[in-house]
Amino acid sequence: MIYLNKTHIKIENIHTNTILAMGYSPKRLRLKHAFREGSSLLYVVEGRYHYTFGNKELYVNKNDLLYLPEGSGYSLEILSEKTYSLQIEFELFAHINNKKETIVFSDNPQIIAHDGAAETQMLFYDIIKGYKSSLYSQKLLADSSLSKLLSFLFESLYENNENSLSNKISPAVSFIEHNYNEKISISHLASLCNISQSHLRRLFIQNLGLSPIKYKNKIRIKKACDLLKSGVLSVSEVSDALNFESVYLFSQTFKKEKGISPKKYMQKKLDLH
Repeated sequence: MIYLNKTHIKIENIHTNTILAMGYSPKRLRLKHAFREGSSLLYVVEGRYHYTFGNKELYVNKNDLLYLPEGSGYSLEILSEKTYSLQIEFELFAHINNKKETIVFSDNPQIIAHDGAAETQMLFYDIIKGYKSSLYSQKLLADSSLSKLLSFLFESLYENNENSLSNKISPAVSFIEHNYNEKISISHLASLCNISQSHLRRLFIQNLGLSPIKYKNKIRIKKACDLLKSGVLSVSEVSDALNFESVYLFSQTFKKEKGISPKKYMQKKLDLH
């Protein structure tokens, strides 16, 4: 097994093979892989999944794109009643010194994209359709779509590394994004990433321009804006829904982030309709 980012392989020597392509709703609520056979790309159409591996964890939500490398070990728990995913099992390999070598991008599962584009979902459907079809034209389209997905995977993990989120803090970012209305300790986030608390803070500021706590508040305020614009909940109810300690603290945090009080923000948005 070799890592694509750690070796130089001529592109013409890299081959792909689709092993399985399907859309499905998982029947088992819990699953454990000691050693995954074959790599996989998973697109969550509906549902919420929780992956754990070592002392790290990932929360995978609707429209997330997940990479599961061959050889990885992890536990999976389904957290939602309704689930539906698109999954591609594939081989990526090269013949080096007359030996077939499996190629992987990382050791552990990684979220490649949050809120994936409709184009990503269509690539999955093209691959699934081609996998089931006997038509050569559909097979070619499926191969092309898989190549596009793998190109996006490589680009996300390596080529845009300087401009994208550091892989070291992705478990912490994922945890915050899916648990923003809960109390989150810096020590827990640091343990997810297997780094010190000071290193975690430094990487957050370096990659996101915000501390972990400020990043969490930014997500909460973004959610608050959505709730206030709907006009369904009062300011007090939005504060409770996002688990702020008090309406005063919510209003203070909101105004600091948006430059306007939540009440005025809600009224302004409602006046536009």
